[in-house]
Amino acid sequence: MTPQKRLGVMVAACLVLIQAMPLLASECYTLADILVTARGKDSSVCLTPGGTAVMESQDIFQAQDPSITNTLTQIPGVKKSSDSAWGSAVNIRGLGREQVVFLIDGTRVNTATDINARFGLINPNEIQRVEVLKGPISSLYGSGTMGGVINIITRKGTFSDQTRTSSTIGGSTGLNPQGFSAFGQTALNSKNFWIYAFGGRRDYDPYETGKGTVQDHSFFADDTLGLKSAVKWNPANLTQINIQYTKGNDIGIPGKGLALPAGPAITYPDTYRTLVSLTHHLTPESNVLSQSDLNLYYQKIERNVKMDFPKTSPMDTIKPTGIHKTFGAKWINTVELDAHSLVAGLDTWSWAMDTFREKNFSSGLTGIDTPLADARQTSVGFFMEDDIQIFPSLILNLGGRIDYMKTKSDALYNWVIPPLPAMVPALMRDAQSSHDLSWNAHAGMT
Repeated sequence: MTPQKRLGVMVAACLVLIQAMPLLASECYTLADILVTARGKDSSVCLTPGGTAVMESQDIFQAQDPSITNTLTQIPGVKKSSDSAWGSAVNIRGLGREQVVFLIDGTRVNTATDINARFGLINPNEIQRVEVLKGPISSLYGSGTMGGVINIITRKGTFSDQTRTSSTIGGSTGLNPQGFSAFGQTALNSKNFWIYAFGGRRDYDPYETGKGTVQDHSFFADDTLGLKSAVKWNPANLTQINIQYTKGNDIGIPGKGLALPAGPAITYPDTYRTLVSLTHHLTPESNVLSQSDLNLYYQKIERNVKMDFPKTSPMDTIKPTGIHKTFGAKWINTVELDAHSLVAGLDTWSWAMDTFREKNFSSGLTGIDTPLADARQTSVGFFMEDDIQIFPSLILNLGGRIDYMKTKSDALYNWVIPPLPAMVPALMRDAQSSHDLSWNAHAGMT
């Protein structure tokens, strides 16, 4: 084919594509998956600039993975970054840990990052869908989103014209790892009220490798309870409460890829997550303000670690404990103005981390220190995004956010309770505090 003919074919193809754009846009609106994480409102995936993904409950059920991190690796660009069977970390395009924000029902899950446990704090059978943002494509979430956002949305009740109840009992077993997962859920749905309850139990033995050997400390067990309810006061006002509780028992941590000393066998004897969230949803009869959502939440995560050392070591056991408490509030408003669809609001949260570590020596002595100084972090942010309809088949998205961050850590001593009375605790570092004002902005087009 001559260069002239190749150019003619390319021009013809472009003309066909231009003529098809209105049809493609129409199909995009009616057939595409819907997500709420990127814009804080229902948005089509194909009309959201940047990399996104949605995984529905049926995908999670069909995978039958003991951990949600295994299932998430089906999404392009998402990788499991450690070999822990229960609480593995997740990387998005090579970025992970403190660069990926993990949400459960839109609330931040804050923990320290050395021994990650965030993704083990949810039972896969409780998940309705998972929404993934790859990279900083949204201004709704502030610091820590350079790698992206993973928002796990749990099952809930629904409003129904006819009062009805529904219940489900399910379970699964496996050979590698050997174990079981069982759950039950029940709901009462009516026109202006629903209530939903969930309970689940998982218990798995260690994995077996391809050579038939057992992968050390890959076992885990946990229990989950959930209670949710919503009341529709009138056509414009709806209030929802969300209570979740998870307890992990005897969880093994293989330790691969983690900053841990060689030798000790590491487990979580028990780990807890408690979430209480209250959300009010307003849909006023207004030509400008289409919806307004206010969410208040409290989340507590307690991680208890046990490190058992070999008999030849001068150390018998080390038992670190970390308690993470997060109070948060987010107010999101959606405004429709001709060609503009504007989302704006305030986001604030305060995270307190308290730690201590019990050290038991082979000699029989015991002491308590703090691996990290107790710390507080507070964030207050204002965000705004605008979807601008340039042409019927062309939407421009502009977004920006400004945050005030304040961090304070207490003084750090080498011992809180030394193993010997004659040992006087020594100051390792003075109390510190800092604050910063940061901003970010993004632009995208679909």
